[in-house]
Amino acid sequence: MYQPYQQQSRQCERCLNLIERTRKRCVAFPHGIPPELWNDEIDHTLAYPDDGGVRFEENTLSTMRKRQAAERRSRA
Repeated sequence: MYQPYQQQSRQCERCLNLIERTRKRCVAFPHGIPPELWNDEIDHTLAYPDDGGVRFEENTLSTMRKRQAAERRSRA
């Protein structure tokens, strides 16, 4: 069943994993965010089918710094 996308998403647009807003793509869903997530009908801090374990992460300076530190540690 076709479900239209809302113009904006409170959840996805605040997420660190968002890749492209206009095409509604993110790290968890590189081929397109499901409408029920984009439309804020489902909380993506919880598991969702085929998200590969990637969940909502608030796009804040502290979150970005934590991620960068983890990436540096994994490369060391």
